[in-house]
Amino acid sequence: MTRGPKLLLPLLIAFMPLAGCGDSEDATEKRLEKYARQHGADVDVDYSQEHGVKSVTMKGEDGETKTAFGENVGLPDGFPGDIAVYPGLKIFTSSTMPNGFLVQGHTGDGVDAVGVFFRDRMTGAGWSLAEQTESPGMHSYSFRKDGRTATVVLVPGDTTTVQIVALSES
Repeated sequence: MTRGPKLLLPLLIAFMPLAGCGDSEDATEKRLEKYARQHGADVDVDYSQEHGVKSVTMKGEDGETKTAFGENVGLPDGFPGDIAVYPGLKIFTSSTMPNGFLVQGHTGDGVDAVGVFFRDRMTGAGWSLAEQTESPGMHSYSFRKDGRTATVVLVPGDTTTVQIVALSES
């Protein structure tokens, strides 16, 4: 391995549909590594599946990204306790990357109620609301605290999709 992208996560998410297409774990790892090379990343991929949760770990020059996806996925190890997580959120993707975390899930509650929850909980935990954007297709809230950012994106639909991205600014 000689080179890896600065943020492996966007590449990882891009090729998640390629993971576990009925192949063995070794074949899946090779296919994902080939896909990464075709997109300019030299990474080592470890893939596994257990209890309906698929896990992919990518190691490159810039660090390691671990992602789990499927049903009943939990928060990533080390997820900051001062970042709100919506009660009952059904997490389908969680990632740990060199400079932060990503959590994606959905809830049956409406986008307005979910937005109020995040604004109240995050500011109550000492985060400042840096930016808020609300449109019919998406609500986005960016928070700052102690050299970190947390962005919450809500997408309405039959369920409300919730994406939380927590990053260190250093």
